[in-house]
Amino acid sequence: MRSVYQTKQPLPTKHLVPKSGSISAMIKRTTEALAAAKVRGTTRDGRPLKLGNYARIANAKQEATAARAEAVRTAIASTLRLSATAAADDLNRRGITTASGKRWQATQVIRARRRLGLTTIASD
Repeated sequence: MRSVYQTKQPLPTKHLVPKSGSISAMIKRTTEALAAAKVRGTTRDGRPLKLGNYARIANAKQEATAARAEAVRTAIASTLRLSATAAADDLNRRGITTASGKRWQATQVIRARRRLGLTTIASD
């Protein structure tokens, strides 16, 4: 017996091509169905969304970032009189590394100060 791919006649595709006006209607129906499923907390076929893992990971990252910021609070607080660039240079000179073990950049100092609620006296 021949498989479908071995036939010499083309496969009928007429039923697969939507009419010109129905494409926008199909997109609209799909968009509405996905939005309704999201509100229900499921996918279109009824399976539950797996957003719990993403929220758990995001919370863990926020907690780790907050803990690291608290660990360097005194070092960051001692650089408040300096600009962010000078503070980064000071932290690097003192051998204090970022959470990833790298050198401090001015942007990281600004973010750490903001995260810790410390106000700066000097600015870049």
